[in-house]
Amino acid sequence: MYKLIKECLKSMSTCCCPDINGIENLVLLDTCSGNVDGYCFLLFEKNKKFPEIVAKIARTTPGKKIYNTEFENLQILENTGLNSPVQTVPKPLGKWEVDDVLITFQDALQGPLMKNVPGKIIFSSSNVLRNLSSVTKWLNTFQSNFGILQKKMTETFYKNTVLKSIYTFLNRYLISEADMKFLINRFEKKSSLQGQTIPFVVRHGDFCTANIIMQIDSIGVIDWEFALRPYFPLFDLFYFLSSVRYPFHGYQSESNHFDSFISVFWGRNYFNESVRMIIRETCETLGIPENIVHDFFLLSLIDVANMKYQRLEESNCVYWEIDSETIISEHEKIKRWEKLTGVEMDAPFARIRKGVFENIRFVVNKGFPDLF
Repeated sequence: MYKLIKECLKSMSTCCCPDINGIENLVLLDTCSGNVDGYCFLLFEKNKKFPEIVAKIARTTPGKKIYNTEFENLQILENTGLNSPVQTVPKPLGKWEVDDVLITFQDALQGPLMKNVPGKIIFSSSNVLRNLSSVTKWLNTFQSNFGILQKKMTETFYKNTVLKSIYTFLNRYLISEADMKFLINRFEKKSSLQGQTIPFVVRHGDFCTANIIMQIDSIGVIDWEFALRPYFPLFDLFYFLSSVRYPFHGYQSESNHFDSFISVFWGRNYFNESVRMIIRETCETLGIPENIVHDFFLLSLIDVANMKYQRLEESNCVYWEIDSETIISEHEKIKRWEKLTGVEMDAPFARIRKGVFENIRFVVNKGFPDLF
């Protein structure tokens, strides 16, 4: 892998890209599990704290599809204005396929990942509103650059979007009968979103603290591996808030994810007031009525679970058709899980399998948070 990267770097020296002559250190950041076979390398100049270039390598069809999608997204983002006046998304530098191996290069945004900065610093009473506002300001710019698509939730469109997400979830995960009844009653029988005109906005798809770079006056956003397409509003915002580690205790002074989820959305202090403020402002910007925000909140939790399961399917080249009117048996769900390799080895997917219901069950049992 190292040899291949160095050979491609030599080719890059004749391209329009940052000076790579000073690159001396290559660090393997992570690898994918299952059959994706993806590798991410950080390329550093000597004695530099932050990397200059990110290299991603894939040898399988699923891995190549993911990295090709990201590279194409970066090319699209070049023309959106997100890098003016400050660079906030990586620039695509080059893409090669040699000996059936795909390798892509992008420049690395300078700054620490938000997840690596102690929450007691970025979410202190003096900093929280500024930092949360920088996130929502970037999101608003990102979405407005791609445009807002107003869609009427007709019966057919509602079935093909909202109900499809619900039944996809019900056919993938082992959940309690109470959870199932709650979701069916909420989205199929009550269906408060049906008939509404909804502002669909483009999504990042994995907008979390692990993919946000802290900059002086803004944020940078990395990992553009999901297709850029219109999606339900508030998805990225709720995804981000669910990834925040708050309050400040435990590992690196932050809470675990479930405790944080409860504290972020149900808490009552300076931090939660700032959270409610940015939710309210975002709804006002997009024209989302307060009475349907809870539906998007719960849909975001369900869509995150669906998204993770789908990525696991793709990495194993296993796919199943989802019947929007029939729920398969628990036995069949277990058989499908057993076909997905690497579940226990890959911590994020393992957590999704075992812990995704904690958030949803809390909503079922305790009710929705006061988001305003």
